[in-house]
Amino acid sequence: MREHLVPGTRVGGFLIKEVDAVPDFTGVGIRAVHEPTGLEVYHLYNDDDENFFAFVFKTLPDDDKGTPHILEHTVLCGSERFPLKDPFAVLMKGSLASFLNAMTYPDRTIYPAGSTVKEDYFNLMKVYGDAVFFPLLREEAFMQEGHRLEWVPDGRLVRVGVVYNEMKGVYSDPEAVSGEWSLRGLFSESPYRFESGGDPHAIPSLTYEEFVRFHRDHYHPSRCKVMLYGNIPTEEQLAFLEREFLSRCEGRRAPDTRVPFQARWEVPRTMEKTYGIGEGEPLEGRSIMTVNWLLTTLWDRFTTMSLEVLSEVLVGHDGAPLRKALLESGLGEDVASTTGIESEIFQPVFSAGLKGTDPERAGEIEECIFSSLRELAEEGIDRELIESVLRRVEFRFRELPGKRNAGLSLIRRVVRGWIYDIPPGFMLEFLPVFEALKARLAEEPDYFSRLIKEYFLENPHRLTLVVRPEPGKLAREEEAERRALEELGARLSEEERREVQEKAERVRVFQQSPDDQGVIPLLRREDLPREVERIPQEEVVCTGVPVYVHPLETNGIVYVDLLFPLSGINQEELPYVPLLVDVLEGGGLPDMSYDRVAVRLSLTTGGFSVEEDATSHLLTREPVPQVVVRVKMLEQYVEEGLGLVRRLLEEVDVRDEKRLRMLFLELKQDFVSSIVPSGHSFMSLRAEAAFSRAMRLEEAWGGVSQFFFLREREKEGLAGVGEVLEGMRRRVVVKGGLVAGITGRGEGVRRVQRVLEEWFGAMEEGMGGGVPEGPEVGRVAEAFVAPSKVAYVAQAVPALRLGEEGFSAMVVLAHLLKGGPLWERVRMEGGAYGAFAGASAMEGVFTVTSYRDPHVRRTLQVVREVVEEVAERGVPEDVVEQAVRGVVGREIAPDGPGVKGFRALRRCVLGIGDEVRQAYREGVLGCGVREVQEAARRLVERWDEGRVAVLGDGERVAELEGMPHRKVVLPL
Repeated sequence: MREHLVPGTRVGGFLIKEVDAVPDFTGVGIRAVHEPTGLEVYHLYNDDDENFFAFVFKTLPDDDKGTPHILEHTVLCGSERFPLKDPFAVLMKGSLASFLNAMTYPDRTIYPAGSTVKEDYFNLMKVYGDAVFFPLLREEAFMQEGHRLEWVPDGRLVRVGVVYNEMKGVYSDPEAVSGEWSLRGLFSESPYRFESGGDPHAIPSLTYEEFVRFHRDHYHPSRCKVMLYGNIPTEEQLAFLEREFLSRCEGRRAPDTRVPFQARWEVPRTMEKTYGIGEGEPLEGRSIMTVNWLLTTLWDRFTTMSLEVLSEVLVGHDGAPLRKALLESGLGEDVASTTGIESEIFQPVFSAGLKGTDPERAGEIEECIFSSLRELAEEGIDRELIESVLRRVEFRFRELPGKRNAGLSLIRRVVRGWIYDIPPGFMLEFLPVFEALKARLAEEPDYFSRLIKEYFLENPHRLTLVVRPEPGKLAREEEAERRALEELGARLSEEERREVQEKAERVRVFQQSPDDQGVIPLLRREDLPREVERIPQEEVVCTGVPVYVHPLETNGIVYVDLLFPLSGINQEELPYVPLLVDVLEGGGLPDMSYDRVAVRLSLTTGGFSVEEDATSHLLTREPVPQVVVRVKMLEQYVEEGLGLVRRLLEEVDVRDEKRLRMLFLELKQDFVSSIVPSGHSFMSLRAEAAFSRAMRLEEAWGGVSQFFFLREREKEGLAGVGEVLEGMRRRVVVKGGLVAGITGRGEGVRRVQRVLEEWFGAMEEGMGGGVPEGPEVGRVAEAFVAPSKVAYVAQAVPALRLGEEGFSAMVVLAHLLKGGPLWERVRMEGGAYGAFAGASAMEGVFTVTSYRDPHVRRTLQVVREVVEEVAERGVPEDVVEQAVRGVVGREIAPDGPGVKGFRALRRCVLGIGDEVRQAYREGVLGCGVREVQEAARRLVERWDEGRVAVLGDGERVAELEGMPHRKVVLPL
């Protein structure tokens, strides 16, 4: 592969330094240096046609002002060749990218993108490269993305900014606070002690001059590393980088050699942080406690991998010993989300702890952790458990090739060490290190016990962190900010007041200025694929059950999917479905405890999951509620893996009251932890439930209705719940209505078929029954009060479905709004972190949402206005052209074989034929200004039938006053 590239070869200004085989990923690693500038390139060249690039910069922060994060946003707000106010939004609307984003880490900033279309790939690179090396960095963009002052109509001075509002949202989330300080608290001297994303209290102190200087210091090519992945020839890519960017750069600077090395502590430390809740709210069971250790460095690849595997052994699933000890302790409701190893930074850390606890139990939790670790160190770790984890790790490695965004995963693996000059090939080594680990474990069976002693029990660099609720903190901080701004406004001279007004006006002019979006290179409509992908499928019958086989290349893995209809349950049982699927996935057996079941699953499968789903059928429009069981295995473990899955579905021990309570509390904590940070998803679901029976079911299982059910059930106690679940299981795990899918080839598929024949032959037929109804959701707006300094706003309107004339145009309209007017007016002008629009293919609902939004009423007004403007005046043809490209690009993004097979199976069950899909694609490709305008008119006609749902604190939801609405307090 690329045999003519050898070390010492010159490609333009690049010198090829290394060319090495990378057998673990069936490729060649080519490292090159651009001699005039010092820029380094590493290309993992292989046969994958999903090509990726990433521009990577080391951006260690010096304070909490969030400069790396704000810069990540702002370099994508216009560059020398593409002087638009937001080229990123244009790419998001109109490219065929399979991945498009930018990420700020504690020590680096990455600008990655990927595409399966070569011309599109280079278009993306052209815009990204110009952005990072030659950004305009206009002060207006800095004020938009970072922070600025504005006078609002009522005369108040307010502070706004996209990153500012984003980080206010982050600091409203207790798990985010715990996650931040579980890491930062261990680094008392290292730059990791700073918040690279920005602390809302510090962000306003960042000056424009500091911001520009940070880019000048960190973003020169000599301090940039570019990683490439995929099958586009290296020479072609190096020539492109030099021609488009490096030939325009001057000089070479000394590389950034800083390493965020933290000196070791001699004694452990403790720390307490708080998060805000409302006055008078209960405090019990709302704290998070973790114990956190500083480990090794990434240079020690063998020890790092050993600790990564040990982390899985200790806490990788509910049966892992440390996780099990925490869950069974009764000291909290679920393990803390940070539990496990964080090895994305130069000095990895390990955390373990509980959420849903109280500060006074911190000592007991710490003792629980240490007693469990001492027992494992002294008595050793179960060999079967270790073997199960080794198999699972090896399975993930084997499954990676062919998965969507495989290149992105490998980029992340490489750059975490490469920015500290750890060779890329060294970071990519997997099998040699993994085999060495297995050999060490064979030679030294107590190796993991020794690591526990060295890195946990005898390691004084340890932080015990408690994050507890503080009543009224959010309100006090809001009031303090309001007073500070009032005092600032009163102190301003007339000249200073004019300066604030002038800057705010400059930002408005910047935001509203028209762009020549034609300067962004994009493919033409005629270059887009007209034919939809048709996944091969063969139908067979196993003892009366239809089984759909998808003969795709899977690298020796077999994927099996089972869809059990939920028509056998009654209305009262409906809210118990999420708990039922958790029990089926995480329960034990009469002769095997849940932790041993978890170990056996790891030994015999690469993954096992159970979840609920409700989607409408395309033709009948009736909901199709199902329990979805998915399992993947290496073909040699088919009989054992499927045999264990069968036993779980047929014999799961629902009468294990201790385990049932653990699963119940974990489920409840999942909702408590996710409602605020994922408020846009909860509000979308709530709004959509007014128009779709299927969405009412989804809301009953995954929305605020389920949260309230769990709270009430907890008050009543769990007596009798096991009997309810067992009755449901008997009526769900039956042959009647069951549909199965197999993805794979050859002997593995045949082995699965033989197992299914025997299983289905012994399965009960079942009685059938009607489809249960989700709880009624009215059309009046709803305001959910929760401790959040920012809002999440959703508006749902009845619309068209897949197969109906005009649906394709509605999808194009949604894409057009998301990357255009909503992005500009809700995000750029309004300061929200995100704004989204979507047209549901199966439910006939059009939904617009905002994320971490400082506004409610303004956002609702803007959403209606932008739809009405499209309906009245239409949009330019080039805007529609971009949206068409963007829609098709999302649909052609590659997926792994397991995902493809499952998707094809669901299409069969829901009545979605390839003919319907092809007609939809033709509709998208044929969509023009008239069709988009007509889609907007349809929405405007039914806008007043729409439904609004909002989440935020009291101040945010108060903006709905004057609009008929129902206010609900969420007892988080």
